[in-house]
Amino acid sequence: MRIKLLILLVLLFCGVADAQDSQSAARRIKVVATLPATCLTTTAQKDVVIKTGATPGLYYCAADGASWTQDAGSTGITNGAGNNVITKSNGTNIVASGLTDDGTTVTSAENLALGSNSLTMTGSLGATGARLTKGWFTDLQVTNAIAGSITGNAATVTTNANLTGPITSSGNATSIASQTGTGTTFVVNTSPTLVTPNIGVATATSLASGAITDSSTFVQTSNSAAAFESGPNGSTNPVVRIKTNTASQADGIQIDGLAAGSGTTITALSSGSNSPITLTPKGNGAVVLPPGPDTATNGLGFTGFTNIGIGAGSNALRLFNNGERFAITSSGMITYSTALIGFSSSGTVEGTMDVAIYRNAAGKLEVNSGTAGTFRDLIVRQYFADSTAAGSTGAQTINKSVFSVQFAGAATSLVVTNSLVSTASFPICTVNTNDTTMKSVAAVPTSGTLTLTANAAATGTTVVSCVIH
Repeated sequence: MRIKLLILLVLLFCGVADAQDSQSAARRIKVVATLPATCLTTTAQKDVVIKTGATPGLYYCAADGASWTQDAGSTGITNGAGNNVITKSNGTNIVASGLTDDGTTVTSAENLALGSNSLTMTGSLGATGARLTKGWFTDLQVTNAIAGSITGNAATVTTNANLTGPITSSGNATSIASQTGTGTTFVVNTSPTLVTPNIGVATATSLASGAITDSSTFVQTSNSAAAFESGPNGSTNPVVRIKTNTASQADGIQIDGLAAGSGTTITALSSGSNSPITLTPKGNGAVVLPPGPDTATNGLGFTGFTNIGIGAGSNALRLFNNGERFAITSSGMITYSTALIGFSSSGTVEGTMDVAIYRNAAGKLEVNSGTAGTFRDLIVRQYFADSTAAGSTGAQTINKSVFSVQFAGAATSLVVTNSLVSTASFPICTVNTNDTTMKSVAAVPTSGTLTLTANAAATGTTVVSCVIH
């Protein structure tokens, strides 16, 4: 009976309208805990009463005060005669007509209107397989969370939950508060893609990017041992590093890119009048210049002097001045055949050259005034001679300008083969042994030989020394 009563309450909520019987005006259905003392208020309107509490049920209060109760039969709500209606005592239908009861569910074929009255219950409206089709509410208040999805669009939202955080709202009004920048849009993604953004003056710990194109001037104020680093391994052995934390730093460099073929200029910057540029290799490394084969335009050149420079070629360091002049090789310093190695008359190289060493001819060196053929004096402390070993007498081959030979006892002449001797030579020879008979020699030069003739035959081995001029 209680289940039927709850089901009937569902029907009442869904708005079963009052029906008129054939003989009276619209009836009202009331839910009360105690039946009224009299069930008639007027002769034209009678009440159908749903009683709760003790002896609950559906009652019709007739004019004479008689009451009809809901039968417990399974065929519907009847007056006990098997009809599927509730009737008055005079046999006419009341507003509860059309109700059926299968023992589990009470069903109505008509609408039910409660007017301004309330419907209270502790059960559910509808069921999983029999949901309510639609509902109209002025206010909807719930205690627990709404399960499932709510779809569709609201024509008008009258009350919203206020938003907090970067985006705030009060009712229907929404605003973005305390955001950096201007405009109506901002980024909330973790890794957004920005197209040509203007970020103004930004602060960041790092910046990872591809090629950066910017035509404006980039100025950085930094006091760091690694103000800028670039390389495939980041800060580990970078290709370039700029260090800006030197105390009282005021010197630097400027790099100027010149027109095609004109090269690149590195200029020292300084608040002082003079500032050097220092290249410091690591460990035993060296500053390496490109090789210069035979012209001053390769290797190391000098501004304003296009024909002067230092280059390298054929494993030699080469000095240029309007052509190659000197080279330092593994064998020594070499100059070209008509070059002078001169000395200034003053304490600077800008003084007049008044003495020089010059290659006179193949195998011949001259000392001159700086002009080939204009000779100067050569002062030496000692000539080192090539002496003939003891016991070696007779003819000898000695290609030196100072030497000594030995006459054998009884010998009167001796021939020395010497490539330094020519018909223009001036040999000076002296007897160096106190022989009793051989006291002097005559020295006659020819091309490549020198013939020595004694004044008398030597009595024993006698030494003769010669200087070729």
